Amino acid sequence: MVRPVPYNADLRHVGLVERPLRPGELVPNEAFVIPGRSAVIQQVGETTRSVGRNLSAVRLPPAYTGASNTIDKQMASEIKVDARTIFKHLLFSQNLLPDSDDLVTMIREALHSAASSHSQAGVNEWVKKNVSSETKRLRDIAINVHNDFKDIACILAPSLYNLTLPIRLRGHEVPFRQQEILALLENFSWIDETHHLDDGSVSQVPFSHPAVIQVVIILLWGEKNYWRFIDVEHKNINPTVVFTGIVLQQALQEYSTGIFSPQELNARASRSSYDSLHSRLLSLRGGELERYNLLVDDLFTRGDEMLGKS
Repeated sequence: MVRPVPYNADLRHVGLVERPLRPGELVPNEAFVIPGRSAVIQQVGETTRSVGRNLSAVRLPPAYTGASNTIDKQMASEIKVDARTIFKHLLFSQNLLPDSDDLVTMIREALHSAASSHSQAGVNEWVKKNVSSETKRLRDIAINVHNDFKDIACILAPSLYNLTLPIRLRGHEVPFRQQEILALLENFSWIDETHHLDDGSVSQVPFSHPAVIQVVIILLWGEKNYWRFIDVEHKNINPTVVFTGIVLQQALQEYSTGIFSPQELNARASRSSYDSLHSRLLSLRGGELERYNLLVDDLFTRGDEMLGKS
């Protein structure tokens, strides 16, 4: 299994590694900071697990004014690998469903950071010349990540939401499915889990439905190994949890109608739902927040077990 390359503590504040990355190598999981950009810690309830950055006014590096040189294919490949890795870090640490403007900003920051790690003449000219093609490639990466989540959500939703009926109840499948899904999509029932305690009371654990847990575990610590792009130190999986809620919601809506869309997830159409789930996560307080934090700790424990760390 591929491990992150060792982190150079002396370069911690500029987000670079000691040497240029070779194709296939990964930047470390620690948060990185673009020179001249200030990190912003967004408080989630009474904790600070959600880490974001101010991405306003991100610019590509200024054009090189010296001799015009052409970088070799090896360096171009390294810049591409760096940009794609950094872009995935931005998605998983900030927002997995950015709107079009935020997506462009994140792409430009990834290209800027990747180019900044190479001081050779010709780098900035290469970025300027290839910005359009690299922007498309990075957009495609976001689409591929979305599709990975959608595929798993569509596979798991019917069984984990108990939406299958015995064959003997033919003719009741569609109305049952529609009624159950309509109820699930009210009051966050498709993402929360209700526990009945011994004393007769009911405990609601936010974002702990088995479907949410399974999608998060499979995507972060399964075959895709997306854990490499999250902020492990702060256990920040809030963007992943919120996005998981969105893809499960879409999977349930499609299942209720029997019409499955092969189209990519539409950020604009999902914006209202995303904002609602994000606000719910930020509003957690007291016992709800404590239970959510325990859930996150349990997820990382299970992730470490899958990676053979315990």
